[in-house]
Amino acid sequence: MTRLRDIGLREKLVGACGIVLVFGLLLSGTAYYAAVQNENMANALNQSHIITTEMSRFGNLLLGMNAGYRGFLLTGRSDYIQSYLDGKADYKRQLQNLREKTLSTHVQQGAGTRLTTPSPPGSKRRPNRA
Repeated sequence: MTRLRDIGLREKLVGACGIVLVFGLLLSGTAYYAAVQNENMANALNQSHIITTEMSRFGNLLLGMNAGYRGFLLTGRSDYIQSYLDGKADYKRQLQNLREKTLSTHVQQGAGTRLTTPSPPGSKRRPNRA
């Protein structure tokens, strides 16, 4: 085995540059991988934000329908039922829109299959299990 002092200066410099080059390549590869992962996570976060916003709108629609229906039942005034009737015409479209947006990502596919129309109270129907 040769000692370090027996190796010429040129070989030492080439070896040192090679080590620096390998470390540089490793660091740039790691940085590229981190940038790709960061972009993927940002896209997933953006999609989750879109779905959360749509779910909030859907919940507000159902809340308005509920309030209108309760107001009609309590008072008997037909103007209170209008928000229920408007929401009833719109909720199936919004539910389908939510399903499509949820199923468009592989991360949230299981959640989209559980979005079903609520069953009437007392019915034996169970939600879909994914």
